[in-house]
Amino acid sequence: MKTFLENLNKYWATPIIAIITGILGVYTSAINNKLEVQSANLAVIENQLKQKEYTNEIRLQAYSEVKDAIEKKDKKLQEAALLIVNVLLEAEDSLFKEKLIDLMRYSSNLSDSVKKDIQRIDTFNMVQTQKLEHAFTIDVFYLDDILKEAYPRAKKVRDLLAENYPAYHVRLRMLPKSINARSGYHIQANQIRYEKGEEVIARQCLTTITSKDIFSNEQPKLHLVKQETPNYISVFVRNM
Repeated sequence: MKTFLENLNKYWATPIIAIITGILGVYTSAINNKLEVQSANLAVIENQLKQKEYTNEIRLQAYSEVKDAIEKKDKKLQEAALLIVNVLLEAEDSLFKEKLIDLMRYSSNLSDSVKKDIQRIDTFNMVQTQKLEHAFTIDVFYLDDILKEAYPRAKKVRDLLAENYPAYHVRLRMLPKSINARSGYHIQANQIRYEKGEEVIARQCLTTITSKDIFSNEQPKLHLVKQETPNYISVFVRNM
């Protein structure tokens, strides 16, 4: 018996311990992996809850600004509230945004100038979502906060491009300041925005514009964008 136990200890103890250790290692690793997955899931849930909390805070802030502006019948506050609604509430919150704008739109306390701003935004959004049947569309925008400077030049650009490119659909449009405040716009200079694959047309338009005496100080600059708007480029007129 002693010889058997000695032989067992001598020849089999180490392999058995190694096997047991390996099994325990695999089990421990599996437990650790499971805990890591659970921890990651909890982190995702926590981030989602924080995002919802942040979204609700933004909604509450926007609602408070609108309510306060309407109650006080203050034109400046109403303009600021409309700007806040359009800037803070992103596209995925469009339903809540529209409800707040409706709250302003149908208020008897709303100033006439803010009503016009809302009409401009409505017109912009309506035209923006229209399905274009033309082969190619060029929108020439002018900023409504500098109408006297931007509109005449934008009209000249529009007429010039329509004359030189009769096959294209060239439109003259206003860019409301509440729209310009949104992410993706922030127009501070004369620009021609285009996607990859539309550079040839964009450069042709730039050459056509610069060949005429429309801008005395600042010619438009080409600006490549990633947003997909097939068969479409936009020209923004802001400065002289």
